Amino acid sequence: MRLEKVDGFFAALIAGPVSVGPAEYWPAVFGCELHYLMHPAHTELDAILTLLTQHWNSMTETLERGGLLGPLLLEDRAGAVRGNDWAAGFLHGVQLHRMDWLTLLDDDDNNAVLTPTFMLAHEQESRNTVQVSNERRAELLTDMTLGLSHIRSYFRPMRLPRGRSVLGGPCGEVTPTPRLRCAVPSPSRGRSVLGGPCGR
Repeated sequence: MRLEKVDGFFAALIAGPVSVGPAEYWPAVFGCELHYLMHPAHTELDAILTLLTQHWNSMTETLERGGLLGPLLLEDRAGAVRGNDWAAGFLHGVQLHRMDWLTLLDDDDNNAVLTPTFMLAHEQESRNTVQVSNERRAELLTDMTLGLSHIRSYFRPMRLPRGRSVLGGPCGEVTPTPRLRCAVPSPSRGRSVLGGPCGR
């Protein structure tokens, strides 16, 4: 995953209905189980894992104290900020525990909070003929930021403990994540625009 997509993916997992840990999210981030990466040639893996863990912790702390968490968005080659990757990453996180998200998805009084994310995640699909204007995009990105806090608050009373889901059974071996200072640097292929507490 690119960094913007990772940020959206993490946001869904942190704000969502089930507490998850590295055993679940690392394989999705890297596209394979971690033991395939544990090779002497992968000398930068520890540093990458440390930075991503610190970013996760910073996001968690912000949402736990009721703060607004702006998405980490990157400029494309044309210098535009679109948010499509962030939205796609968020929906990837939803899919990990889709059955648990149905409480919100089926709640007609609250599920509109996910509309901006769905719109941006599917904007570039070939069958989608709706073009999002720059003004509308800015509104959607703002709504995603506000919506993330709403989602966290919505699921807080029903949030399941680590390693459990409403379907029963474990989600994988999970270890508690320590609270660390965020130290994620600006990505080399783009810069953070709405970087939230970790923005550069």
